[in-house]
Amino acid sequence: MPNIERAAAIMLLMAGIACAQTGPSATAINPPTLTPRPVPTQRLTPTPTPAAPDQPAAALSTIPLTVNGSATVHTTEGDKLRVHSRPSYDAPVKFELEDGTPVVIIAGPQVVGTDRWWQIQTADGQSGWAVEAAEGVQTLLPAN
Repeated sequence: MPNIERAAAIMLLMAGIACAQTGPSATAINPPTLTPRPVPTQRLTPTPTPAAPDQPAAALSTIPLTVNGSATVHTTEGDKLRVHSRPSYDAPVKFELEDGTPVVIIAGPQVVGTDRWWQIQTADGQSGWAVEAAEGVQTLLPAN
C-alpha cells in the first residue's frame, strides 16, 4: 500500500474510533492548530546614488530653498526655465528665465504629482511658478 493510501487509512481508522466512543469518557480528536510565527524582517537602508559624471555639481545642492530666500536659475544646454501662472506644466507660461538669473522665493512649495513648485519673483517684479527640478537637474539653486 503506498504511503498516501496508508496515511489516509490510518486517519479514517482514527476518525472511526473517535466516532465510536460514547459517554463521558469519549474524547474528540481535534486536528492540530497551526500558529503563525512572526518572520523576522530585514530593514533596508537606502544608499545614495552617486551623480552622473556629466551632471553639473550645482545641480546637486542640498541647501533647502526657503520663502523670502534668494535663488539662482540653473539650466543646462542653453535651456530656459519656464515660469508658469500656477504650479502646473499645463498652466500658461508667463515668461522664461536664462541660466544664472537671480530670483526671490515668494511662496511655496506646492507639490503637484512628483514635482515641487515655488513662486518666484525677478528683480524687475515679474512673478510666477517654477519647478524646483526637471529631468534630474535642480533648476532653482539657493543663493549662498
